[in-house]
Amino acid sequence: MFSYIKTYTLLFTLMLALSLASCKPAEEANETIKEGTKTVVTQPDRARVLSDVAIIRQTIEAYHATNNSYPQDLKSLNLALNFPDDFIYDPATGKVQNKTFPNL
Repeated sequence: MFSYIKTYTLLFTLMLALSLASCKPAEEANETIKEGTKTVVTQPDRARVLSDVAIIRQTIEAYHATNNSYPQDLKSLNLALNFPDDFIYDPATGKVQNKTFPNL
């Protein structure tokens, strides 16, 4: 009887180890799927942000050329932006950066 318990314990341990080992690739696959989905979902937003950045930078340069200074804030430019509250603007330098996509 003792050998049966030993055998079943060994089989149970082996099955548990195999099931735990197979969880890791499944978790990695799920993470890959989540990242891919996130990328697909954020691409339209990224395109809108790129559009906003281009409009803002062009308008800031035109303002600077006309007034020989940068505007005090982006709201004073009265731009129709997709994400108007998602930008960091430095009126001293005229630089603008997006909070969600800071590398743009």
